This record gives sequence, C-alpha cells and structure tokens, in this order.
Amino acid sequence: MDQPLTDFLRVRGIEFRENAEAKPFLTLKIGDSVSLLAIVRSLIHLEELGGRLVASGVPYVVLGGGSNLAFGDEPTRAVVLVNRTSGIRMGSGGEIVVASGVRLATLLAWCQERLLGGLEFLAGIPGTVGGAAVVNAGAFGRSIGERITGADILDASGRVRNVPPGYFGFVYRSSRLKFGGDIVLRVRLTCTPDTREAIAERIGKNVQYRNLHHPAYRLHSAGCFFQNPAVEDGRISAGKIIEECGFKGRRFGAIEVAAAHANFLLNRGNARFAELEEAERTIVEAVRSRNGITLRREVVYISPSGEKY
Repeated sequence: MDQPLTDFLRVRGIEFRENAEAKPFLTLKIGDSVSLLAIVRSLIHLEELGGRLVASGVPYVVLGGGSNLAFGDEPTRAVVLVNRTSGIRMGSGGEIVVASGVRLATLLAWCQERLLGGLEFLAGIPGTVGGAAVVNAGAFGRSIGERITGADILDASGRVRNVPPGYFGFVYRSSRLKFGGDIVLRVRLTCTPDTREAIAERIGKNVQYRNLHHPAYRLHSAGCFFQNPAVEDGRISAGKIIEECGFKGRRFGAIEVAAAHANFLLNRGNARFAELEEAERTIVEAVRSRNGITLRREVVYISPSGEKY
C-alpha cells in the first residue's frame, strides 16, 4: 500500500491495519487477507478517505455489518473501509437522518424511544443502515427502500451528492449501488408516529419469528444466501425449494446447509471460499434441474482485484 495513504490515515487518527484479515468483520468468516483495512468512525473521515481512494483509483470495499459478503481464498488487493460512523437526528418534515454506519438495532431503539414506527420489519436483521440501503434489505413483504426519502452519497467520481430515492433504482434485495462504487454517507427515512407499546410489540414478534425459523445468529452465516425467486403470483421461498431438493444438513467441506432453514449456508469451521462456491453451484444446478428455477444469490463476492460480483 502506498505510503501517502498510510500517512493520511495516521494524521487523521484513523485506525488501520495492513495485510489484514477481513474475517473478523464478516459474519460468514470467509476470506483471505486484504491489502489494507481501515475502521472509519466519522462521516468526515469516510468522505475524505473515500474521495482519496476514488481520486487515486485504488479499489475499495465498504463493510457495514459484514453480513452479505465473502472474500476469496487468496489475498484481495483492495482497501476495506469498515463503516462505524454514528449519529441519528430529526430532519425536516418529520424525516430522520441516519449516518450510514448506524446499526439497524440502534436505529429501531432510537425510533421506539421517540414513538416513531414503520421500520419494525427490519428488526432482527444484522447490519447497518447504509448496507441495508445498498441491498434494499427487508422482510415480511417490506423493504427499506419504501421508507428512504433521500441520501447523501460520495459518488464514483468522488463528488458528495444529495440524491433522491429514485437514484438507488431499488428492486427486490438490490439497488444500483450494490455493485457500484458509490459510498452512502447518510440516509433519510420517513417514519409514522405510534405508541411505544405498539412498536415494541411488532419488534418483539418479528424477532421471535426470526429466532424460531432462522439459525441462531451466533452461527457464522451471511444471512439468507439466495433471493426468493419470482413466480407469476409473487415470490416463493428459496429455502423451501432448496429443502425439497434434499439439501438440509448437507455438508460441502466446512459449509453446511442449515437444518433450521435451507437458505442459510453455515461456516462450521475454517471454511474456504471454494467450498462456498461448490455449495452454491451444486444447489443452483439441482434446483434448476428439479424446478426449472435459477436461484440468484443475495451474497456479494469480492474478487482478488477488489471487484464486487
């Protein structure tokens, strides 16, 4: 890594590690080392560092909660920005303005305290507000894109922009930012006034459902691995059709298809990226052969050159 960048990080007081493991910051715990890993705790530093990387043409990857990513079995030539920015405030017109590094659980607690509802469908989803916006995270038939009224981003040319929700191009579990170079700085969301009790009840029910039907989050997984495929009358459960193909509990080296929910791939040891690829390939081929459906993964892979795919 070039000396000027590390000097910049030292001067700004940004914690960083060269030739560092990304695994501790990933829920699936798969991947070799990365060229440099920086833990960014202020929006100013995120904007400055992102702008510097864009200007220099250095590949970079932004991590929020790390629940939707896997790196390869060889070193990745990229800078990883671990987004730990914080801050939530009321905006104009009843909007709330949230730093992209804020955890979803923190956001929900903040909203409940201020009697603001409408985001409870996010309860139990690991990750940050910025990461949720990029992948259009959601559950129970809802997506965060429905509640986003705008955002501040650092675009792929290094310019800070205030963009409307249409800029994201939200679709099911994705947006134009998922594989792009834009960095989300702040997100603006709309909420609905409600009682503390009603908000708490919805959060509790959603968390209870996840605890009953999903593998425990203490296990190493990336969350739901495949998108629920679209059919004529809506979407069907990827987990159900994977289960019907007989994959529950099946192992691919240290990767296991979860017995609790077949759309979760668990790292049961020191799993390698090649084992994850084998599991994905085998499941996709089996489902296509049996059902004529091609599953598409939600999880983003990072190439050795730092590209997302």
